[in-house]
Amino acid sequence: MFTDVQNVKEWELAIRDITARKLYDVYLTGSDSDLLSSGYTTHLGGRFNTIRMLPLSYAECLEFQKMFGGADGVFHTFVRTGGFPILWRNPTDIQSDMQTVRDIVDIPIANDIE
Repeated sequence: MFTDVQNVKEWELAIRDITARKLYDVYLTGSDSDLLSSGYTTHLGGRFNTIRMLPLSYAECLEFQKMFGGADGVFHTFVRTGGFPILWRNPTDIQSDMQTVRDIVDIPIANDIE
């Protein structure tokens, strides 16, 4: 797995070489909209799948709460912290959850602004 490869010069050439050897499954992650732009697909040979990840819906949060316990006031918790799966899989106190949300939102923004 390679994370934030867009920060490495000519990353697409290295990934193409690795995949050509057919020894590994390669996973690229990132939130950069240019990560898999049409220019890069030429270098990668069109051999990729995009999986878009979204937060949990309210209905999914209800299912997580049934499976893993946690928040008694599911709607209140959902409104305050959203549908980040980590919060519903590993429920803690509201202050810790709010800090996790701030980290999820603020860290990528700070890193992308540099």
